[in-house]
Amino acid sequence: MWVRCWRQARAAFGFVHIVFHNPVSPLLALICGFFLAGSYMRHASLKKAAIEHALYGDMVFTAGLGVYFLVGHPHL
Repeated sequence: MWVRCWRQARAAFGFVHIVFHNPVSPLLALICGFFLAGSYMRHASLKKAAIEHALYGDMVFTAGLGVYFLVGHPHL
């Protein structure tokens, strides 16, 4: 049962990133959702998962991939 919930959680996390109107952000979010869902299942803490989401977001922008997570960017 928990495996199905884990899969659904990471799929939902990837899906909500379609608002950025490019195929890269949902794919990267699906990969990140794998880690975030696992973290939430381990700790049962939304606060820890939210902090981890913020840290992953910081790493994405630091690595130069933030352009895929900006709406209305002129080069997309």
